[in-house]
Amino acid sequence: MELVCGMRPDRADRAEDLNSWNQSRFGWGGTLRDDIKYAAFDLEQFARAPLLEPTDADRDIGQQLVDHLRQLPPKTTAAQAARSLTMLPGTRGQRETVMEILGVCGILHSPGHPGYNEEFIPHTQSIDFPSQRFPFGSYPTWWWKAAGGVNENALAKFLPQLH
Repeated sequence: MELVCGMRPDRADRAEDLNSWNQSRFGWGGTLRDDIKYAAFDLEQFARAPLLEPTDADRDIGQQLVDHLRQLPPKTTAAQAARSLTMLPGTRGQRETVMEILGVCGILHSPGHPGYNEEFIPHTQSIDFPSQRFPFGSYPTWWWKAAGGVNENALAKFLPQLH
């Protein structure tokens, strides 16, 4: 059976538990980002949310985060980087989610493995795992190493106040 956007066609019309999806959004930062139906739901909710203006303190923390990522040793993985983001308040899981979001939108540059900001990545391509014992997160974040750096174009597009 051929998958479409990572979904089996016979499951495309299945009703989803929106309460569970909201728990995922607020409790864990959207752990179903590679599910096309969840992604559509998440974007719809995001579009309905009030637009918040970042404070100077928010921008300072964001700039610290980006500068920190730029200065990591070249072999640092996304999992290792997430643990080092101590400038961010919150739990380890929340810091890992920040890394996942930066990867998905292409701010974490992974040569040969573009972020979704550059092109749609078919499910069959996104399940190509790196040769790590426990890959961190999902595509393309699990491919990121600090040597790839920060994609300045994606940073300017999604977080222009930090570029």
